[in-house]
Amino acid sequence: MKRILVSIALLSITTLALAQEQMPAPAPRKPVKAAPQKKLTPAEERLVEVSNTKAKFMAAMGSCARPEECDPESPRKNPELVNMLKNAEDAFMEACVQCASDKDCEEERAKIRSGRGRFGYNVCFAKSTKPADKKAAEKKPAAPAKAPATSTTPTK
Repeated sequence: MKRILVSIALLSITTLALAQEQMPAPAPRKPVKAAPQKKLTPAEERLVEVSNTKAKFMAAMGSCARPEECDPESPRKNPELVNMLKNAEDAFMEACVQCASDKDCEEERAKIRSGRGRFGYNVCFAKSTKPADKKAAEKKPAAPAKAPATSTTPTK
């Protein structure tokens, strides 16, 4: 019985060694180059900054499962959450006032605080595109007026 087991083990080892010799070596992998980063204009950088700080502010608001934990006046406040929320809110307001009015930034802060903020909406982007849209609408040529219909039948 032992001879059979030893024979099977030797046969397995020999087969494995032969299989490894016949396998081709893997081809060397070429390093993948990352696409070059496009330089952002200062206006685009401000838009990105507002979007990022808004996302952080909204995430900080979302981390307050119980509103009393994030209220600095509450006896059940969590100092870490209060600090995180305050810092995120200050960073958002600082970035927002760089490209939008104080009133618009305050309205957006109130929306975020009430839980109605949207990730896809950027106060600065919305305000920067509105005047351009109005000008484009004013410059559109009016449709030409239709000529009065004429009859091709001879008149008497």
